[in-house]
Amino acid sequence: MTDLMERTMTETTDQERWEAVLGRDSARDGEFVYGVSSTGVYCRPSCPARRPGRERVRFFAKPADARTAGFRACRRCGPDDAPANMLQVARARDYLDLHPDEPVTLERLAQEVGMSPGHLQRTFKRITGLSPRAYTASVRLSRLKAGLRDGDSVSRATYGAGYNSASRVYDEAAPALGMTPAAYRRGGRGVGIRYTVTPTPFGDLLVAATERGLCAVTLGHGATLETDLRREFPEASVERDDDGMAGWAAAIGALVTTGTPAELPMDVPGTAFQWQVWDALRRLPRGRTTSYG
Repeated sequence: MTDLMERTMTETTDQERWEAVLGRDSARDGEFVYGVSSTGVYCRPSCPARRPGRERVRFFAKPADARTAGFRACRRCGPDDAPANMLQVARARDYLDLHPDEPVTLERLAQEVGMSPGHLQRTFKRITGLSPRAYTASVRLSRLKAGLRDGDSVSRATYGAGYNSASRVYDEAAPALGMTPAAYRRGGRGVGIRYTVTPTPFGDLLVAATERGLCAVTLGHGATLETDLRREFPEASVERDDDGMAGWAAAIGALVTTGTPAELPMDVPGTAFQWQVWDALRRLPRGRTTSYG
């Protein structure tokens, strides 16, 4: 039964990819490449070349996989080059990084990078795992944490990160910090933190929480993750609690395993990964999240 399900899922995915190839869907560039057995070349979905017969096509997640299988890159579409939509998303990220304190609308951002608003929204989410709005929130949170760790006052760090008011930082950032900004500035002094580390297909997953909610979600190597947690919260009471945190770990591990946060590229800040997980959990029915504590 499992083999049948896996085969069916693969066939469904390949059919979707084939439809993207037939439609020369540039929005799918960067997601996969396809090799053509009769020519020995591999292309990106939007390649302008004449479409081969379906029986001659193989799909690969990465260009390197196609090369390993004996295919060479198409000179016409350049599948090894960064696709245009990835470059446009990179430009959008750069723009948002420079304007964290401004209400950048999707229309304005789309105009800056030369895409339609709808296309930008979909492509940005697919590549980064976050909407432009959520990405901006993660950038502000990352800058707030950096300012507080550097010893800035809460007020200075708040405005330096791009929050326009104290109420906004408490509404937007405090839930993702798992504590008040003042407590974070003190290294978590007086705060109890429970955590667990569990394996996933993408590395060890550390999940830590206070009585207010999540304060850290990171992927990496177990020992390093625990060291980094204690370094971030040097004054907190940090305790490993595998049983008590099992619910949180299961919920977040499921998100990672199904690909939700794992699709984030490595150059997106770790805080963005944490923000994506926090935002996904926030959307779950209330009973399912409150029961994890």
